[in-house]
Amino acid sequence: MSKLIFVVEDDPDVITLLQAIFAELKMNASFFNSAKKGLEEIIKQHPDLVIMDLMMPGISGFDLCRYIRNNQELKNTSIIVITGYDSPKIRSDISSYGIDDYLPKPFDIKDFVRLAEQKLVEEYCERKEIPYKSKTKEKRVDATERFMDVWKELDDEKKKQTE
Repeated sequence: MSKLIFVVEDDPDVITLLQAIFAELKMNASFFNSAKKGLEEIIKQHPDLVIMDLMMPGISGFDLCRYIRNNQELKNTSIIVITGYDSPKIRSDISSYGIDDYLPKPFDIKDFVRLAEQKLVEEYCERKEIPYKSKTKEKRVDATERFMDVWKELDDEKKKQTE
């Protein structure tokens, strides 16, 4: 099954950029230009990954995150925030809301792709009960090597589904 990725962003330029990135990666993502529309679909579809802005009119990214983390069916959804507001207070707030990771705007495209892929791999490993990180030195798996192995498994799984 392909990954369900939602992007909740009110800036049309950022949406255009992210659409181009996902198209280049041949990954499907659904885009919502308001937190209200995004929340409605998050509740209905339970995405694997939500990428969102923090400062949006109406419902903020913080409010959206709070809803996701407090909902039993959604609480394990991976969340990445991209924001133009990068300060020690914002970083502290991001951590306290249970946001998995964030990138300050403007962000490096390679960093964005790496982070999005990493969150999808972590979610896949958790779902399949595959150890992603080991806590003992004897069993420690090189994270980069394991990441590439799991990403190949995901890619192979996707190819099988399209055949």
